[in-house]
Amino acid sequence: MEPRLKTSNQWSFFPNDITELLKSLITQQFSNKLPQGEFIVEGKIYPEEIQLRLGHVAEGNIGQNNFEGSMEYKPGGEKVLDVIQHLYEATHSMMDDFVKNPEADLPILWKECKINSKTVFLQHSKVNSSLEAQADQLLGIDQQSLIHKDEELQIEELKTSLGLNQTDSKEDKKEPTVH
Repeated sequence: MEPRLKTSNQWSFFPNDITELLKSLITQQFSNKLPQGEFIVEGKIYPEEIQLRLGHVAEGNIGQNNFEGSMEYKPGGEKVLDVIQHLYEATHSMMDDFVKNPEADLPILWKECKINSKTVFLQHSKVNSSLEAQADQLLGIDQQSLIHKDEELQIEELKTSLGLNQTDSKEDKKEPTVH
């Protein structure tokens, strides 16, 4: 899942019990409405944003339908669980609309929506979570870490630790004086 906010570059995944609970709910609610397959629930908590993805991949298919939601989050403000609940309601509604009308025009880029007086951003994607996880594994990205950083931030930190981000001063650029 790509974050909606440009400042979102460190995150933690939802706790497993929340992810499993949401997966159980969508499986119960949609297993008789969608082809046999796998339901996917993924969530990320960033310092200023929380994201949720509800997905489904039909058995034997590579394509995955994802219903994604994002809400701004301010620590000390609304509780994380309340934000997750709002996101679940919004993404569940989008998934339900898709089930009722698979030809529905769903937003492929973040679209702002007001739901129960809350601002939620929604989008539909076709990213296959399993293939994405396999690619991360091949690249050596540790999914077991509690806090994750985006690739650009990791590269910048590596450059800094190697001293590659330091700008040379004029003193360093002077030609040596020969006596």
